[in-house]
Amino acid sequence: SAPSKGPNGPCGPCSEIHYDFGAKFGCGLPECDVTCSCNRYVEIGNIVFTQFDRKEGGVLDPLPQKNIDFGGGLERVAAVIQGVHSNFETDLFQEIIAEISKKIGIAYETGTETSSRMRRIADHLRALVFCISDGVLPSNEGRGYVVRRILRTALRDGIKLGHEKAFLHLLAPTVVRLMKSAYPSLQERESTIIMTLQAEEEGFLETLEKGEIALRERIADKKQLSGEDAFLLYDSYGFHIELIEDLCRENGARVDRKTFETLLKEKREGKSGAFSGAIFEQGPFSTIKEKKEPVTEFLGYQTPLSRLGEAEKATVRQIIKLEEKGLQTYHKSKKDSLAYIQLLNSGELAESANQGTVGILLDRTPFYGESGGQVGDTGMITGNGEIRIDDCKRPDNYFFHLGEITSGTIKVGEEVSAAIDAPRRLAIMRNHTGTHILQAALRAVLGPGVEQAGSIVEEDRLRFDFTYPKGLTPDQIRSIEDWCNELILEDVPVKKEEMSMPEAKQRGAIAFFGEKYGEQVRVVTIGNAKSVELCGGTHLDHTGTIGQIKITTESSVQRGVRRIEGVSGVGAIHFTRKKEEALNQIAGTLGCPPSDAQKKASTLIKSVQDLKQEVAKLRKGGGSGIDKLLEKAKEISGEQIVQATCGDQKVNDLRRLMDTLIKKKKVGAAILACEGDRPAFVIGVREDLVKSKGLKAGDLAKEIGKKCGGGGGGRELQAQAGASGSDQIPVGLALFEELIQAKLSAK
Repeated sequence: SAPSKGPNGPCGPCSEIHYDFGAKFGCGLPECDVTCSCNRYVEIGNIVFTQFDRKEGGVLDPLPQKNIDFGGGLERVAAVIQGVHSNFETDLFQEIIAEISKKIGIAYETGTETSSRMRRIADHLRALVFCISDGVLPSNEGRGYVVRRILRTALRDGIKLGHEKAFLHLLAPTVVRLMKSAYPSLQERESTIIMTLQAEEEGFLETLEKGEIALRERIADKKQLSGEDAFLLYDSYGFHIELIEDLCRENGARVDRKTFETLLKEKREGKSGAFSGAIFEQGPFSTIKEKKEPVTEFLGYQTPLSRLGEAEKATVRQIIKLEEKGLQTYHKSKKDSLAYIQLLNSGELAESANQGTVGILLDRTPFYGESGGQVGDTGMITGNGEIRIDDCKRPDNYFFHLGEITSGTIKVGEEVSAAIDAPRRLAIMRNHTGTHILQAALRAVLGPGVEQAGSIVEEDRLRFDFTYPKGLTPDQIRSIEDWCNELILEDVPVKKEEMSMPEAKQRGAIAFFGEKYGEQVRVVTIGNAKSVELCGGTHLDHTGTIGQIKITTESSVQRGVRRIEGVSGVGAIHFTRKKEEALNQIAGTLGCPPSDAQKKASTLIKSVQDLKQEVAKLRKGGGSGIDKLLEKAKEISGEQIVQATCGDQKVNDLRRLMDTLIKKKKVGAAILACEGDRPAFVIGVREDLVKSKGLKAGDLAKEIGKKCGGGGGGRELQAQAGASGSDQIPVGLALFEELIQAKLSAK
């Protein structure tokens, strides 16, 4: 049916190779053969004799270059050779399964659901180890999402087998040991693999219980989980849809997957995938590639620092006029290489241009095209016209200079001068060489398991992502910073060399995590192999030119990946200066020299804490404390009168209590005493009693103070009196009652 139904493209006759495992694995039917769906005949390979190009209508055009394409299942062949029926019974899997059995504490018995789960864990575990080794870390996007799904499926299988703790990271060393002879990179990245698995497992287990509770609440007695709720579980708890469906099945419910997919599509709308069709659209860049225009020669590696900003002669190969709409779309995008290609393809090839924004392709250039985390150069291209270059990228090694024509006309074929912004490039180089030093420091302080997981090198900052399971302590950050600056002060040489990949590996060169390299690579060595990395970026000649590295922030990117941001050179000076300015402003506000700011701030903080305690006391006094005072109240001539000793509370506390008693609780009169080194009385009278009975707090305070060996006085509604000692407090309270009795009973 292939010739009549397709698909179109290279094709040809096919020979399939099947192995007969014997009647005991078959269905027992007489007509059983290789087309039967039973397990007797297993395909272990096939051969395609590719000789036609199928086109619409079933037309088979002979190919000018014919070939034979063989595809074979290595593990299926291993099963045949080892005399077993399943891939999982080969030595490639049996040790892994045995280790799973040991860690989980369950015997492996073929033909059971338990054995199926254990085989699946083994298969998923091996996939996880290889993916993480290749730089694919768990995430919610793209291939990282696939890795996360695989891990969570394996972890759920473990939970179903009764093991509710993280265990995959404990099994990873077994996979590494079994596969390292064929894949030595596994051993190099073993600690990273283990840390990544552990962090992801523990993070998932934290949310699994909460997510399951949320799911059961949303299902309740219903037999279906809505698409909206399924999306909430996906978005908030990180549950992939297959896991949600699995959990629903366990609870006797189904998922409205159609609505879920719609919501997921809406969320992702507008995001370009790794294989976005727009990349392959026809346009100027595609035309240039099809015509096999020679790639650009980069001159930056040979230019010494003393000649960094000098102009280089070059010839204009191509000009692409860029429209405003395409530029707006580009500036709203991530501005990565894919978006840049789309921008170039949205423009128009031209023989000349005298205005607007253009993409200029030169035969040779000193401009660095953005790659490996290092941003592209800016500068000027000058000929019959002048162009201010704002960015440079190199898709497929075509260095396109993005810039604005400021005067004259630029033409294809003319010779021009190209000069980069030297101070900016030098700042970028400081940060790039500094990033290499930072990675070496991280490995020295935190251990060799640290791997680079991304970086950005700009003129005003450096950013470095690395694998590590937890946040760094202030002491670790200081040690990393000190390690960097000690190497900078040593002013060791920075050597850049071209060599083969095997030679680079022999020297111990560190590759960018997840990056692919060709046979010839560029190796950057700092000092006596303090740092040896594969890198295509531009670097200094000596570390001393960096000046200083200052770490500004340390944070989390995702589970198992941390991020350090920092500055170097002039940026480090500016950062320190801002800190000094901030300290001086704080010291000015506190009214002290900068050297005393910490001491003064500590004193203020203690004062605030004391005030908070006072407020707490007052609140307590304003609630149950007031109630206790009211319980002690006496009735004199129909009015409630309060007399109480309030321990070591301050006079201000007594004043607030008095306000509550008189104004809110409508007590007729009250006297509150505090003990301590300076005993005192606070006296209050309700306003209507001042007018009707001539009862004045100030008069009461004078008499009580005189009797108790201290002064007294104040306003009519509230006053204060002193006492010579705490032994005089009962005297004052008794006199207060006599005076009140006399005033209130008088007609």
